[in-house]
Amino acid sequence: MVKMCPFISPFLLSLLTVNNQVDFINYSLNKKAEYMALEEFEKEPLSERDKSYLRMRSMMDYGMGLMWFAMGIFLIFIEHFDTGLEARFDESVMKIFGTICLLYGSFRIYRGYKKNYLRER
Repeated sequence: MVKMCPFISPFLLSLLTVNNQVDFINYSLNKKAEYMALEEFEKEPLSERDKSYLRMRSMMDYGMGLMWFAMGIFLIFIEHFDTGLEARFDESVMKIFGTICLLYGSFRIYRGYKKNYLRER
């Protein structure tokens, strides 16, 4: 039995009908079915290659996040370190850039914690 799809004209439907089965057309046009297909894809177990990729990316994000966070702390409290940079650059600019570094470092640590690397974009 042919199921009628409201988005396809009867003429086009007759052209696309293969052995009176057009379920694949209804499936591709049905948003709920597409959503369920994505849910089923996300529940599949990961391969060893994907697991190692997730581990590597997560460790890299943790490491880079800690480095950016440490750079932010260094720039905010630069007057306590004897580097000579505090005399060359304005203190307010250093504090603003240090705050940006802290925020970016926090983001990298959060991204390493969430591990959303294999999601469709």
